[in-house]
Amino acid sequence: MAPLAFALPSAAPSIEHPDVDLVSSAHNLTERTYYTTTWTSLRCDRISGYYGFGLFAVKYDFGCLCYNDVDTFCRVNGLSYTMNSWIKGQFNYQSYNKYPTGSQPICDDKGGYTCPFGKNSDGSCAQHAASCGDGQCLQSDGTCCPRGTTKINGLCCATTCRGTSNGQCYGSGSCTNGKVLSNELCCQSGWTGYDTVCCPSGQILNSAKTGCIAQCTTQQKFVPESGTCQPKCGSGFTWSSSSTNPDGLCCTGGRVCNTKVCCLTTEIESEGHCCPKGYTWRNNACQAPSGVPTAPKSRRRALNNNKRHLSLAEKSRLRIDEKLCPKTMSACPIGKESSSYECLDTFTDISSCGGCASVGEGQDCTAIKGAKWMGCEQGSCVVYSCRPGFKLVGGKECVKA
Repeated sequence: MAPLAFALPSAAPSIEHPDVDLVSSAHNLTERTYYTTTWTSLRCDRISGYYGFGLFAVKYDFGCLCYNDVDTFCRVNGLSYTMNSWIKGQFNYQSYNKYPTGSQPICDDKGGYTCPFGKNSDGSCAQHAASCGDGQCLQSDGTCCPRGTTKINGLCCATTCRGTSNGQCYGSGSCTNGKVLSNELCCQSGWTGYDTVCCPSGQILNSAKTGCIAQCTTQQKFVPESGTCQPKCGSGFTWSSSSTNPDGLCCTGGRVCNTKVCCLTTEIESEGHCCPKGYTWRNNACQAPSGVPTAPKSRRRALNNNKRHLSLAEKSRLRIDEKLCPKTMSACPIGKESSSYECLDTFTDISSCGGCASVGEGQDCTAIKGAKWMGCEQGSCVVYSCRPGFKLVGGKECVKA
């Protein structure tokens, strides 16, 4: 890291001082002048405070330093002789404590220290296959850093540093070009730091740790080909999207997503219903351009097949349907006690799927708990996707995830 380039006034620090711009607390020591091979008595202290007074005072925080390291620290970071003397003066009332080889003092006023690979029963630092020179501390990655520093993203930085950028150590608030610190990296505002990569909101680090990918929920899966997240569909369903519904739906085989429902490729969606191409949904039916209601041939066959097994009550209902409504439509009472009817296609009507809901028949697909998009296919409710917090089961229901 470049030396700390700032001019400090040759005056005593103020006791009380308003908020001022902070001087960078980052420092990157590459050498030491004092080395030890055994337990050694050292005076170490947290060096921080205000230098100067009034409007000319600046705040500094150089972390935990030992007296014997001050000369090297000031030389590496470009601090003046006056500042050197000032820092050394902070140790006048600091007592000596003994520290073992390879330890890192923590300046807790009790002689505390840490060892990267644990302590032996006698308090010395446990050894590692790698070895460091005197005045060096072994890091958790097996490399060595000068005492008073720690490894951050491959660099030996001061313990007060918060991250690295462009091969330099940075203290809190020291990122440049409008960037902010995130997990030891200088990133654009709103981005998150992952190892050596910053990712925008909604993305995370990829498995190779070389770039960012979309962050999928537990109900989604990542698709490498498109670089997007897609819903996890149940057995027999595939995910499909459209220009009018980019979030997509889970559709049964052979059907594709339209806007609110999944239709066959030979059909189009009209008012939330699937109709043959060229038809529109009006008056509770797929209407041909001439205005005559119709239904796909597959539905007509289903109606004819059902007639062979109808009960007397059902035959009576069918006669009412044929008398009051166009072919393939059911005459559903409007209210249980009403003599008024409405014509519904119970093979596709989402609120009277499979029968007239007003007389307790069929099912109201919109009442399925947790369902976001649903439809009525061949008189049976089908769920295409669920609301957040629910997952699709068998294409028929949504259960809490």
